[in-house]
Amino acid sequence: MSGELVRLTIDGREAMVPRGTTILQAAESLGIYIPRYCYHPALRIVGSCRICQVEVIGNPTPQISCFTQVAEGMDVLTDSPLVKRVRTAVMEFLLLNHPIDCPICDTSGECDLQNFYMTDGKHRSRLRHHKINRTKRKRIGQNVVLDQERCILCSRCVRFLQEVVQTHELGLFGRGAPERIDLVEGKSLDGNNYAGNIIDLCPVGALTDDDFRFKFRVWDLSRAPSICPFCSAGCNIEVHFNTELCWKNNAMRIGRVKPRLNPHVNSYWMCDIGRYSFHYTEHPDRLKQPLVREGEQQTAHSWSAALALAAAKLKQAVAGGTGRLAAFPSLYMTVESAFLFRRLFSDQFNTARMGFQSGIGLTGGDGFLLRDDRNPNRLGLELVKMDRKGGEPRDELLERLPQSKFSAVVYVQELPERDPPAELAAALRGATAALIVFATNATQFTALADIVFPICPWTEDHGTWVNWQGRAQWLTPALPPMGGAKPLAAALAGLAPFFGLNFGQGAPDELFDRMANEVPAFKGLTLPRLGGEGAGLPGFPASRLTTLTETKER
Repeated sequence: MSGELVRLTIDGREAMVPRGTTILQAAESLGIYIPRYCYHPALRIVGSCRICQVEVIGNPTPQISCFTQVAEGMDVLTDSPLVKRVRTAVMEFLLLNHPIDCPICDTSGECDLQNFYMTDGKHRSRLRHHKINRTKRKRIGQNVVLDQERCILCSRCVRFLQEVVQTHELGLFGRGAPERIDLVEGKSLDGNNYAGNIIDLCPVGALTDDDFRFKFRVWDLSRAPSICPFCSAGCNIEVHFNTELCWKNNAMRIGRVKPRLNPHVNSYWMCDIGRYSFHYTEHPDRLKQPLVREGEQQTAHSWSAALALAAAKLKQAVAGGTGRLAAFPSLYMTVESAFLFRRLFSDQFNTARMGFQSGIGLTGGDGFLLRDDRNPNRLGLELVKMDRKGGEPRDELLERLPQSKFSAVVYVQELPERDPPAELAAALRGATAALIVFATNATQFTALADIVFPICPWTEDHGTWVNWQGRAQWLTPALPPMGGAKPLAAALAGLAPFFGLNFGQGAPDELFDRMANEVPAFKGLTLPRLGGEGAGLPGFPASRLTTLTETKER
């Protein structure tokens, strides 16, 4: 688009837009929505579905608004009798061979074909022949199911795989009425890190998610913004959950996770690892109350009792300066939690050894969104100076713990599958006076701990993460804590008074302000500045804070 402005009228309203703007984009600038199927702002325009046609006064035929550029003095109608007749005709053709299976379709309730039929369809079918039968329920990827008979050939999925990830698994085959979308011979979406995005792009129910199919109805789901925790990209996402199940501890509350637009981080997309890895947050092995070992058994205790006992064991471990404390923060903790953890276990205890620089998850990036570093806040912990006393690699320190004769060990779980094996916990019990664990899920490792505190996973936590770009982003809870679980920051704030420290109740805004005032990298940063897209931290080169499109072009 050029800098020259063009004046036009749309539905009687005047607009001034840059030359090169399409009619559809100009209408959106006025808040006027024009129906579309094949158009997507991040994909090449093909103008194939024809539902976006509008009337341009003086032009003998309707024009497709997604492709037609504005002109000086143009007068456009988006809802005239002619436009309505054209859209009704388009809908009739799109529905000729479409099955009437809306009641069982997972896209029902958010299907554009359904929605536009209610505004521009409602006609009697004039089809005199049998509908063309196409393949149903064809699995084309690990979680992607294709119903060809529902497809309206908008080609969004094909263009995404061709233009965005450039893997080319799908294509258009045949011509005319038998034309269909199908896998390219010899190809499959298995192994494609971004296959789930074509489900998001599908405007009808032709592509559905096997992980979500027949589990929820979309009108029962609420949506909450969040940040993906499964690599250092920090992709913006939405968590879709059932509100009525939020307070039921053993119910499956989350239906799915979808990407949320952020042009600086992930555009409209997310990888399948982030999309499908949320299930542990809803697993039956979630910890819901503090546990204290009494003999060979762990019994439930109140938070106040468990915190008091943990404080006593920690004081005993470092009594007289002779004890040794090993502390293991998590690269999943927020910057605020890391700030409190450092104040407690690095600043407070001169004998503490910190197991921080984990080597876990430093492989498998793909050059698009998925990063080699599979931890969401490594940079944030580095900026908080978590290891300023000479931290050691987490996995190496864990391995030699039983021989190191530490008096106490404080361990924060990253992911349940990353916990050390039960053999290490058993060895620690014989070599360490106290093993104190903060964890979201029960594992063989937590089962052998002396005290276990149930903490919230990322779906129930709040605070700041810093992605690989140096962009600070605010994580908000999508769901209330399960059972008696608490955010890690609140748990640490509850432990602090036993050592003469006061962090209040661990309120997120108060902790953020306190952390920002004390940690140089965050000086001058405020929560309003983070907003919904985050903010770059001072001192990071502009090249790391480019938009996704700019990064891809380079």
